[in-house]
Amino acid sequence: MPRLTDDGQTVTLDLHGARVDEALQMARRALSLSAQRGRKRVDLVHGGSTTDGVTHTIKSELYGWIDGPQSPRAVKSEQRTYAVLSLHLDLTTRAHPARLRLNDVMA
Repeated sequence: MPRLTDDGQTVTLDLHGARVDEALQMARRALSLSAQRGRKRVDLVHGGSTTDGVTHTIKSELYGWIDGPQSPRAVKSEQRTYAVLSLHLDLTTRAHPARLRLNDVMA
């Protein structure tokens, strides 16, 4: 089951337990809402993607989204580790005190 935490500066979305298409949709929504609420960073926990021959993984889809032509404009830099994609946001919006919840990013 996916989980989300928001400390007012960083939103962390753990995508474990989500289907690939569902995870990508949640990540896009989390990034959009995080930018709107003035968060500085979004951490997308995708896991290590042990694929066993499968190429369609959460990790591969997230990287394809970030590297592709529909790359989000709010992202000014990124950091990729074994299990987490950290997106650092270019913000002009003041931080909004209302915390994001998992229900906010679920489709």
